[in-house]
Amino acid sequence: MSGSITVGGKTLASHDNGTGLITLAHDIISSPSNYGFAQLKLTSVKPDSTDKITWDTILGDTTNITKPNNNHVIRLGIAGIYFITGSFTYRDDASERATFFNLRQGTGQATDAYLAQASDSITYTENNDTYAGGTLTYVGNFAANTDIYFNAVSYNGDSKEISSETHATIVLLRRTA
Repeated sequence: MSGSITVGGKTLASHDNGTGLITLAHDIISSPSNYGFAQLKLTSVKPDSTDKITWDTILGDTTNITKPNNNHVIRLGIAGIYFITGSFTYRDDASERATFFNLRQGTGQATDAYLAQASDSITYTENNDTYAGGTLTYVGNFAANTDIYFNAVSYNGDSKEISSETHATIVLLRRTA
């Protein structure tokens, strides 16, 4: 005899007596506010002097993952466990330097917490543009309305540019409240 466990009209698991297998349902989340994602993108090159990266577009869940002040701050509206990744590309045409791409929690104060960092080094090749790049990842539990941002730093910030290929992804893995 086969059967299933159903709660509120949703099947959570089913049992097949013929095989003895119990199958858990994969689609039991019914509210779109329980999950979401956003892709943060640049549409143009940003000078190194901007430090805090202001994303030009957010694609995806723009009700939970927002730019509340139209600046560098990204707000995570729903309390939950998030997976955050960022991929950076720097371009330089003048000198050698170390470059850093950071994920921070806060709004832009010197005391804001560092959550993740990626780094690379640009070595200048005469008469050629040179590039550096890397990827950072972070998984963490955030309270509702937590502010985060990405920033870029180099030791000699006179000519490095943040390339438009730089992007980030934020995924709400699990709602916690």
